[in-house]
Amino acid sequence: MSETKKKTDYKLLYHELLEKYDDDFVRLEQEKLNAYDENDLLKAANEEAKKEITSLRHTIGGYITQAARTKKELANLKADYELAKKSVSDLTKVSLENKAMVKECVNREKEMEESYNEHIKELDHQIIKLTGDLADQKKRRDEMERMKTFYKENYEYYKNMPWYKRIFVK
Repeated sequence: MSETKKKTDYKLLYHELLEKYDDDFVRLEQEKLNAYDENDLLKAANEEAKKEITSLRHTIGGYITQAARTKKELANLKADYELAKKSVSDLTKVSLENKAMVKECVNREKEMEESYNEHIKELDHQIIKLTGDLADQKKRRDEMERMKTFYKENYEYYKNMPWYKRIFVK
């Protein structure tokens, strides 16, 4: 019976754990930054939606006013109908034109809203792409900073050596 003792390299395990935790920390930091970016996007979208809602409320108010005016016109038309049967056909044409204008306005508003929504989607896709590009640029910049620091320290090391040691360094 030979027992094989398993040697555990604790330093290796320690460094592997540190590496794992560093990777997890970087991933979590990136997720946090992405969450902040998404939060900012949602805030901006919320502000845009508030503005759009306000605009639509104003538009609805205009339509309500226009509808009230149209009701008043219809009441006047009924009174005119009672007074003069001949003018009824002319007043009916005006009412139909007003209704057609309202329908056209509603249709144009729907088209504008669809166009606006498509534009917002395109901008969201562009923001996501640019956010990814920014993260890539940050990674490249960090790598360049590390290289710069390494070469600077190496230069300082050789610079601080006496001249007779520098001659033999390769």
